[in-house]
Amino acid sequence: MPTTTNDRPRLHERASRIGFVVAALVSVGFAPVPPPKPRKVPTAEEELKRLQGTWEVAEHFIGDGQVKVRERETTFAFQGAGLSCYSRGSARSSWSVALRPEKSPRAMDLRDGEGKFWPGAYGLEGDRLTVSLSYSAREEDRPTNLKPGRGHLVFVLKRIKKTP
Repeated sequence: MPTTTNDRPRLHERASRIGFVVAALVSVGFAPVPPPKPRKVPTAEEELKRLQGTWEVAEHFIGDGQVKVRERETTFAFQGAGLSCYSRGSARSSWSVALRPEKSPRAMDLRDGEGKFWPGAYGLEGDRLTVSLSYSAREEDRPTNLKPGRGHLVFVLKRIKKTP
């Protein structure tokens, strides 16, 4: 059907509406998305509470090499702000623990009874705790990840007993 002069304003009106709808849809598609909510960083006290209990060594690495681990031969126990290591049930070592969960990776500082400092990093996923400690007592040698590597001891621990 041919368009008449009377139909032209209607066509123009329809085209304007369609253009407006398309522009509205396109602008909604490019609307700014709110940024993701920042991860709530637990306090050191909250993290220490989550670590309480007894953990067995599931994997152990010295430098790049993996050490054979016997089931339940070596365990670690977090009690308050302390960490103790047991081998075959006998206490081997004890440290005071200071956590800095705001760091990336999360930082764990151990100090033995003689004051020796062990800078480390840790990651906690459910009942699996990975701890990487530097051989060096220097802050600048703190592990930057949780992977085995030169100059690090890495322990992968599995929770066996949770302290209430």
